[in-house]
Amino acid sequence: MAKRTCSFCGQVKETELEPVITGPFKVNICMSCVLRYASDFGISDDLDARSESNKVRLIPKEIKSYLDQHIIEQETAKKTLSVAVYNHYKRVMKDGEKVGTVSADALPKALEEVRLTKGNILMVGPTGVGKTAIAEQIAEFLDVPFIVKDATTLTSAGYVGEDVESIIRSLWEAADRDVEKTERGIVVIDEVDKIARRGGGGGGSQGRDVGGEGVQQGLLKLIESTQVNIQADMGQVMSNKMVQIDTSNILFIFCGAFVGIEQLIQQRMSTGSIGFGANKSQNKSKDKEYNDLIKALSTQDLIKFGLIPEFIGRLAVVVPLESLSKDALKEILWKPKSSLIRQYQRLLNLNNIELEFTDDAMDVIVEDAIKRKAGARGLRSVIERIMLDIMYVAPDTEEGHKRCVVDEEVAKGLAKADIVLLESA
Repeated sequence: MAKRTCSFCGQVKETELEPVITGPFKVNICMSCVLRYASDFGISDDLDARSESNKVRLIPKEIKSYLDQHIIEQETAKKTLSVAVYNHYKRVMKDGEKVGTVSADALPKALEEVRLTKGNILMVGPTGVGKTAIAEQIAEFLDVPFIVKDATTLTSAGYVGEDVESIIRSLWEAADRDVEKTERGIVVIDEVDKIARRGGGGGGSQGRDVGGEGVQQGLLKLIESTQVNIQADMGQVMSNKMVQIDTSNILFIFCGAFVGIEQLIQQRMSTGSIGFGANKSQNKSKDKEYNDLIKALSTQDLIKFGLIPEFIGRLAVVVPLESLSKDALKEILWKPKSSLIRQYQRLLNLNNIELEFTDDAMDVIVEDAIKRKAGARGLRSVIERIMLDIMYVAPDTEEGHKRCVVDEEVAKGLAKADIVLLESA
């Protein structure tokens, strides 16, 4: 869903917590402008009080509750990330700000000098299980600048490609070039397993020295605490104006599939295991076996895979994500707020067409997606194929309220869905 621009300030500030209101003549106004102009009418105090009372508290339960509306399963991951993000923003709050039950300047003297270290996050799990989606929803909930970078595009200094400091420039631009917002943003670096050093176990043999260990070394200071200088205007060759960004309070979330890491976990756990019980997992499905093993993930396994110890040492929170079950994939189709089915229902509703998927049709979609071995991403490919003909003819259907039902035969491609005109009441 496209975010609306405020007609008064010209900013795109819409979030689920603070929606933009559309009035007559398609005039939009954001909550910031409502509060700003309310003083002209003598009602600012009342609005401030109501705004404060309507704010969702930044506590782990509230963060997880929000994630539950968008992410299916992954209970342990959602809980772990909710606590990690909550602790991170307690760490970066300024004097007078309140994230816990007291403000930062109201702490006992004995605790005032205690330095809280940053807890960057590593998410490990198969493709299509929701790693990036969880990070996106957290950023949406917090309403902070957010970017996603692919680790495979990063190279060591001196090689062709993006250097690690380009990440901060991208975040600065996402924050509308506001330094203060940038320094409280979130950076997600995907496919981090692809920069495992050459010679590591699992997927390490697929790595490359240009974007492998050298990139990990380059990321060390960036993700911990450093001052990054970026050129303010890249378009002007002669421009010497620099902007300095402190990365101390930027939260870094790394994601990767780490294909084959479950084998490393199994090797570590089964060392010396022979005879009875050595093959006890033979009767388990692959997904069940993976889910059992990934819970035992340790830094030792990540080092063996090809991440350097210094890099892992800066990732305080390691979050394993499980493979999605068939039931979970089916729920992903319809249950989240912005599920695939709901998106298509909204699109067709603009043509005055009700869209319905039968239970059998959803089973067919899930089975087809499982064959593609791409997790939840496979669902989109399947449903796009099914909906192609429906979306093609929808604008040309006759006027009036209509209905389209996607059943098992339509999902299998054995029949075409009919768009039926409903009788007016």
